[in-house]
Amino acid sequence: MLLKEKPFFGTLILHLRFIEADNDLLKKLIPTMGIDKYGRLFFSPEFVDRLSLEEIESAVCHEVHHAVLRHLERAGNRDQQLWNISADFVINEILKQNNFVLAKDWLYNDKYRDWYAEEVYEDLMKEVENSKNKFGAGQFDVHVYIDVDGQGQPKDDKDKDGQSTPNPNSSPNQSPGQQQQQEGQGEQEQDAPTGYDKDEDKIVPQWDKIMQEAYTYAKQQGKTPLGLERMMEGMAKPRVPWQSIVRRFVQATLPKDFCLDENSLVLTPSGTVPIKDVNVGDTVIGEQYFNPVETKVTGHILSNITKKYVIYTESGKRIVCSPEHKFLTPEGLYLPARELNIGNILITIEDHDTEEEDI
Repeated sequence: MLLKEKPFFGTLILHLRFIEADNDLLKKLIPTMGIDKYGRLFFSPEFVDRLSLEEIESAVCHEVHHAVLRHLERAGNRDQQLWNISADFVINEILKQNNFVLAKDWLYNDKYRDWYAEEVYEDLMKEVENSKNKFGAGQFDVHVYIDVDGQGQPKDDKDKDGQSTPNPNSSPNQSPGQQQQQEGQGEQEQDAPTGYDKDEDKIVPQWDKIMQEAYTYAKQQGKTPLGLERMMEGMAKPRVPWQSIVRRFVQATLPKDFCLDENSLVLTPSGTVPIKDVNVGDTVIGEQYFNPVETKVTGHILSNITKKYVIYTESGKRIVCSPEHKFLTPEGLYLPARELNIGNILITIEDHDTEEEDI
């Protein structure tokens, strides 16, 4: 039925391998449902029995999207709990657009329509602890991050210390979205279960190709899925301007409060000008090893300063900046504005030469 009504999602599911958590070890590791990058979907019969048919369809489609969108591989060294939350927001928004039924308490916010998981992650990082506490209970599944051998042990010694353990507060009788998570673990990152490490099981499917074929098939059926246009366009046009990608990454990761006010004056070979009037390619004068140096501007990073500090120097200079903007001291230290006190001495540049000034 799903293959006929929603051919994109039905086609993706055909590439999964379903493994029932039918012994004590599996039940302990997989109290609900979970997936690894190989497309092995582990499920607890007790958990599935508590869901309606519509919720089961949604849960399975949720899991296959973690694999297809390579969320397990894209996590990198990010905070896993926050990354899992971010990925869930993206997937559940896609499911909602395509009229899937989301179980009670699953994470959902239409704000994240057409966002990538990386973008949601950066948005949640603004209030990281609040995000974990607020959204942690909205996760229901298990992500299998660590590669294991036939005995269910990490293949790499370095993984042993990072092994996560099942949440002792979890219960197979809990409803979806009500699992209590371990601190810092998010959707419990578990080792793959023992007995499922055969060579044929450890081949990562070509998810990009699978996704493109499923999308094309659904489109031919006149049932193009919603919410995936941006991702599919990215696959169809892999050659994108690298400069724009770098800029977006820098804008997302640069501390938002590490700035100067747009009217702050910067020194150029022809005199001081407001920083907002400096263009790409212009030359500005900065400091290196207590000596003035000229450098060309290669780009702009725009940000909103939420809290401003005003620094006055003895010579009459007025500098408006964020609390984290750093100033050079005669000792060679760079102190943020929030740590400066009246009477501190700073290194400034005057007439193409450095000098000391009191504040």
